Amino acid sequence: MFEGDLGERLQTYVASLNLSQERINQLLTAIGQRLVYSDINTSDADYSQNLSQWQQAVRAETGLTTLTPEAAPTELSITYYQRACLSEEPGTAQVGVIVSPVGSPRREPVLLRSSGYGIVDAKALRTVADHQFPRGGEVKAYTVTLPAEVDHGASACLTADTVAQEARARGT
Repeated sequence: MFEGDLGERLQTYVASLNLSQERINQLLTAIGQRLVYSDINTSDADYSQNLSQWQQAVRAETGLTTLTPEAAPTELSITYYQRACLSEEPGTAQVGVIVSPVGSPRREPVLLRSSGYGIVDAKALRTVADHQFPRGGEVKAYTVTLPAEVDHGASACLTADTVAQEARARGT
């Protein structure tokens, strides 16, 4: 994966930090959510199944047997800041949310379709949870579609090769 001895030097450095295995696993999970694409819950079939299950749960929970989710009246999107190159661009996340008559989410939103990246999905859920929806006279169930844009900053995204080249250029 890395050129030269960079991988070995990184492993030596990490070993010197004296981290517990639990902490190492947490860090690996966090890195994976930022960099590793997963196609779990990204398909149309996954979305349809998750939407149906969520709709049934919403109706049972609220007692409103005719409550049907509708597309959110407000368009939302997310920008994800990431210096490293991704193997695949994130897809569009879709989130379900129950909204009170005053326009605030009644509970935590539910991920109905994944973008393919855990960190992007988490940002989509936070965006919906923090959003103030239009006031209405009743409880509403919305599905929110959130296109995700990756912003690598002013420079091109970083690959393992470009990191190694930059390290060699700096003499590290």
